[in-house]
Amino acid sequence: LQVAAPAAPAARRRAMQARFSALSFSGPVVPQASELLYGPVVVTTRTNFQLRSLAAPDADEHAAHGVTGTGVFTIDDPADEDRDAVPDVLAAALAFRADNAPQQYERVVRARSTAAAADGTIELSQLLRLNGRFSRSNELLSPCFAATDDAEFVFEALVGIDDSQSARLASIHEQTDARMLAASSVFVPPPAGDAAADERVISADTNLFYDHAAGEFVDHLELALFVNLLPDIGTPGEHNTQREGTVRISACDQFNYFM
Repeated sequence: LQVAAPAAPAARRRAMQARFSALSFSGPVVPQASELLYGPVVVTTRTNFQLRSLAAPDADEHAAHGVTGTGVFTIDDPADEDRDAVPDVLAAALAFRADNAPQQYERVVRARSTAAAADGTIELSQLLRLNGRFSRSNELLSPCFAATDDAEFVFEALVGIDDSQSARLASIHEQTDARMLAASSVFVPPPAGDAAADERVISADTNLFYDHAAGEFVDHLELALFVNLLPDIGTPGEHNTQREGTVRISACDQFNYFM
């Protein structure tokens, strides 16, 4: 007589929402006829914190950008089908940054999910695109997405910028091209309301959305938005990584069908 092993309990879910905002200028204010518009935004959530172990030179490239540890970003998926020495997800992210069109990036990320590819490394939960824009005077609110109580749950966002705009970044005024913002919950979050906090330290907590000790989801979470973090961590550029905005995440109670 064979007895089936008990099924693993289904993950608990909570509907959450992300609000994207840009920081005000630091230092001398640069005269501008208009505000810089940030967008579109692609949000991915996944249930694996680490995609793969990093070997040199990948680890050295991450360390050069102030990040040490393992492959914790979507661009760390190693697949390179066209064998051009640039991983496919990284190439798609670079294309997104270059033309501000995220379609290729979305397609490749979906194709490299563990559900779609036998050797996929991205345990993709959701992929959302926000076609709106935000600026220093206007925020952008995401649709609801489902956070889970899995041991590992990661929120990552890439924000495109149309480089035909003459308006400048708040943090690096002189940079007028190759601009993209990124946020990830793999980092220790900044103190709430502290716009100056810009440290990038990999978190020991692999799911910032769920307090496993208390057995409940968090109500609020802030993540820093950095310019020149991704995809630059795979192809370092001439500019430093600086904080350019904030992602404020809170419960999406008006749509609680994920609970």
